[in-house]
Amino acid sequence: MSHGQFPPEPLSDAGFGYFPMSPSQTLKMIITKSSESWAGGPGRPYGRPHIQSNGIVTKYCVIKILTVPATDEHRALRGLPPDVKALHALRDSQPGYHRLPTLLDHFSESSIHGNHLCVVNWDILLDIDTTLRLTAPDKYLRVHLVRQIIASVTEPLMALHQTGFFHGAVKPDNFSFYIFSQPECLEPRLSELPPMDSRPPSRPRYHIIISQPILHDNSWEDDHIAASQYMVYLNNFGHAWRPSKNAKWYTGNPSSLGPPEVILGLKAFLNQRVDVWMLGCPTFLLLTGEQLFTPEPQDDADHLARIMKLAGETFDPAICKESTRHDEFFLASGQPKFELSDGNLILEERLCSLSCLSADDVKPAAEFIARCLKVEPAKRAPVRALQEHDWLDVGYICICGYCV
Repeated sequence: MSHGQFPPEPLSDAGFGYFPMSPSQTLKMIITKSSESWAGGPGRPYGRPHIQSNGIVTKYCVIKILTVPATDEHRALRGLPPDVKALHALRDSQPGYHRLPTLLDHFSESSIHGNHLCVVNWDILLDIDTTLRLTAPDKYLRVHLVRQIIASVTEPLMALHQTGFFHGAVKPDNFSFYIFSQPECLEPRLSELPPMDSRPPSRPRYHIIISQPILHDNSWEDDHIAASQYMVYLNNFGHAWRPSKNAKWYTGNPSSLGPPEVILGLKAFLNQRVDVWMLGCPTFLLLTGEQLFTPEPQDDADHLARIMKLAGETFDPAICKESTRHDEFFLASGQPKFELSDGNLILEERLCSLSCLSADDVKPAAEFIARCLKVEPAKRAPVRALQEHDWLDVGYICICGYCV
């Protein structure tokens, strides 16, 4: 049973436009926030809201409450948040599809700061990075767990791409375990949490509920059979876009995850192949416990150089000319101004240098990651092709117990 550790709520006395919640607060008359929370803070839903009927809890759910500035931004664009749009599209095109959050409702709530858009999902999800990978002693997972997780994530990712959206934040903290939310399933887990811990009201007067992670039964020591039972979802669609001139790269993503087209300002290339690039990076992280690229590159030129050396490719001069930053990085001929970075960045060599992978695992894993990390977006494998890759195909494990 894993215990995640969430950081303290980054809320100050000023509020920064956050919703000033309080224990047992009711939203839209039917959604009640209880006195316990397992995942608050920016980018995380507040827990433990539930649906009541005649005073009886019928089901728990998850609510994400946007800050006032985030709400105002969406209203200025005269649209719904990206996650609402994406989940509406998924609901319409993939009815009953699993491994994706189920949108229940969205509405506005007022506070002393202004109006807050609230997005409600049925599904309670716990991120795999916090509650599984980081619980392992060396911060990496066994290869059969990684294959199972990545194989599972490709399914909802492909479903999303079929609606025309790309996710924009494909990373381990958005790979999530599903937790059954029926009271008879969830309440025994909630009873294991420590008592509510909150700071007293401040100015403006509201409680700050300290996050308490809920528990799940999965472990970094799980074998093939246990891994085959994982219910892995792709979560957090708040940065999903359809390719268009308005599409944005989520600036909250680590700079090390940025694909070349983002660094070069090629907005025309912000599409589903961004997700493919991002899928390669967490695959490496889950296998090794190390970031594929320097977590905080010194500058973009250095990052581009490392990308080129890792991929063994240069940029197409025709694509470079479309870059809004062409003159920063390239000569008129299309050749880069920078030199390739020194250091061992070849995938197989890096994987071999890490003790977590056997010799038999290195080559197929490197081939899979390399298919994601092509410099030119059009050369990256689509998600369907990645699902059929020999290395990932092993991740689709039969649960009969005899096929492992």
